[in-house]
Amino acid sequence: MGVTQNFNFPSLYPAQHKAKRIETSITQAELNIRKNHLVEEVATAFFEYQILLNKEKIFKTLDSLYAELLAGTEMRFNKGDLNNLEVLNMKAKKNQMALSLKSITSDIDKIYFKLKTLLNYQDDFTIDESIEVMPETSVSIDSMPDYQLLKLQNQYAEAVFQTEKYTMLPDFSLNYFLGTNMYDNARTYHGFEIGLSVPLLFGGQKSKINAAKIAYNAQNFLSENEVNRMSNKLIEVMKERTKYKELIDYYNVSAKPLYDEIMRTSVKSYQLGEIGFYQFINSYETAVNIQIGYFENVNRYNLYNLELQYFTK
Repeated sequence: MGVTQNFNFPSLYPAQHKAKRIETSITQAELNIRKNHLVEEVATAFFEYQILLNKEKIFKTLDSLYAELLAGTEMRFNKGDLNNLEVLNMKAKKNQMALSLKSITSDIDKIYFKLKTLLNYQDDFTIDESIEVMPETSVSIDSMPDYQLLKLQNQYAEAVFQTEKYTMLPDFSLNYFLGTNMYDNARTYHGFEIGLSVPLLFGGQKSKINAAKIAYNAQNFLSENEVNRMSNKLIEVMKERTKYKELIDYYNVSAKPLYDEIMRTSVKSYQLGEIGFYQFINSYETAVNIQIGYFENVNRYNLYNLELQYFTK
């Protein structure tokens, strides 16, 4: 009776352990990337929801204003101060705004449901409608999860290549046994064997080593290409973020005072009869478009900032 234990060449075990450790790190890196993607999705829906809330607020104000102006227009028409065409145009504007308000309310419900789904949260909640400009995120390629994943994939391909090379080294075997015989005065004898196992045919293993080497080189070329693509994409996203930041700054310095003045003057002038219906509508809607444009610029800036914060290839 005996016990035999086979051992690979000692260098193989650290190489296998290193490959498994890197494989575990790759899995963790992939999980982190998926987590970041989920956070970005939630934040994107959050900002979109805020923008829609503010648009709804503007549309409700317009809807109320048009209702008030329509009543005044009808009174002036009854007095003979206005013709029927202006009344019809005001009614059309009022109906159009009511439809736009209904549409945006529907969009708000969709985004709200999307947020609940992403958060896996069944209870109702509220979100502050105040829109804020996110602080600029500073990023570098080295700190990005995708870049870290590419590095780990390179290391794993190299570890597999080294592991396959170590399998060419001889194996060891240790054998301990107890034996006896049929002769008189026979006793139990202890026996030991130490063996060295050398493969006689190397073709199959050489093919595995060559395949691992090709995979390693291919992974390095792929990673280099992906890093270049990430760098170019990063530059494009940063340029877009800068563009919308400049538009936000322009609004705060020049467009907002203009918006406030147009809103104040157009309503007052129309109510006093200083300007006609068409001039009022054009002026007021110009001011509203300035405000909506600001909301959209803030949204685009925040989204590009999020893309940089949770950058993926």
